[in-house]
Amino acid sequence: MKRLRKRGLYAPAAIVIVLMLLMTSCLTPPAPVAPEITIDWPEFPGPRGIVSMSEDSVVSMPIDFWALITEYVLDVRAVRAILEATMGGPIEIVGAE
Repeated sequence: MKRLRKRGLYAPAAIVIVLMLLMTSCLTPPAPVAPEITIDWPEFPGPRGIVSMSEDSVVSMPIDFWALITEYVLDVRAVRAILEATMGGPIEIVGAE
């Protein structure tokens, strides 16, 4: 009789241990996937051959070059807006603007 009682106690104890292990086991959640962004950074228009300096140290640039610089600034702001929207908040671009 004593042997039967001892065997009968092992099954509930084993079930309790298995259930406790299942409830407290740590499952690693899947790693977050970072969004893949492919953005071409605008190139600053080079001043070679466009900008000239006169003898009295006055720099002269045609209006077309100023338009290129303005277009560059607008493109940089557009890229920054895309990155901020993708990342969910303001970003800091070192060396820009």
